[in-house]
Amino acid sequence: MTPLITRLKCISTGLMIFCFLLTGTTFAQKTAPQTKTTYTISGITLDQTADGLQLVIQGRTPPTYTMYELFDPLRIVLDIADAKLLDSTAIPVNLPQGPVQDIKNITLTDQEPAIARLEIYLTDDPAYTIERKGNNIVVCFAKTMPTPPPTRRGGNRTRSGTTFRNHCQPGCSSGLTASGH
Repeated sequence: MTPLITRLKCISTGLMIFCFLLTGTTFAQKTAPQTKTTYTISGITLDQTADGLQLVIQGRTPPTYTMYELFDPLRIVLDIADAKLLDSTAIPVNLPQGPVQDIKNITLTDQEPAIARLEIYLTDDPAYTIERKGNNIVVCFAKTMPTPPPTRRGGNRTRSGTTFRNHCQPGCSSGLTASGH
């Protein structure tokens, strides 16, 4: 009986060593290096649509980007990772148009990964959305309704956010009181 137990111990020990060596060499193999896919900006278009103005950044692969706003001057900043502008003439020349005053391209090569930064300068503070559609980044600016000129009703006068109303109160010689919004 002992020769059988000894034989089973040897077989199980041999199998364990074999499995250990097999898994060790499997984990030791190098994984294939991953190829970086550069987001190539092939064009930037600015078109009027029924809903407003649409800025489309056209690419050849799905983009990875971040977006934020900066003030003074007011602008939207798009940082696109691993990206490059194919041709500097891809930036629209029909500017200013709607709320878009200018578009500037800055390449940040000192960062890893390299970043293509698009700064979209705005004339006012429009409502907008940014979304990825396939390989493109689409910025939609909502159509703004023209604001009617201020009208004078009765004796009301508006000046820098304060409404003045003509009515006399006791102890008020001018008849003008201020009420803030």
